[in-house]
Amino acid sequence: MGSTAEDAVNDFFNAFNNNGCHIAWNMTYNNYWVSQGEGWFCSPSAFGGVSKVVIKSLTTVVQNEQHADIYADYYAEDIYNGNKCFKQTLSLQKMTYSDDKSRWTITKMKNNVEPVTCSENQ
Repeated sequence: MGSTAEDAVNDFFNAFNNNGCHIAWNMTYNNYWVSQGEGWFCSPSAFGGVSKVVIKSLTTVVQNEQHADIYADYYAEDIYNGNKCFKQTLSLQKMTYSDDKSRWTITKMKNNVEPVTCSENQ
């Protein structure tokens, strides 16, 4: 899973296409998200309403052995927060998990521009 940082971002977004919010949660580590908990992460307040993500483009901005920034242009369908187009930079860090395997983990999602209401084809 997620052999490159771009692969990890792709896997994260694809989890939502398969009702996999809890899978997506396991691909992240962010102090605020951890303090709010997995229940919050998969609630309407966060990612719980996302049922479809269409990635328009992913671009590696920077990647070294331990850190990467990936620019993502994507569309997300969210039954609670509306369908929106996003242009974000996702920060990832290489982390070692309890199975002693090292994986790319999403640590931050920052809007490059404010998300706008749109349709899948915009």
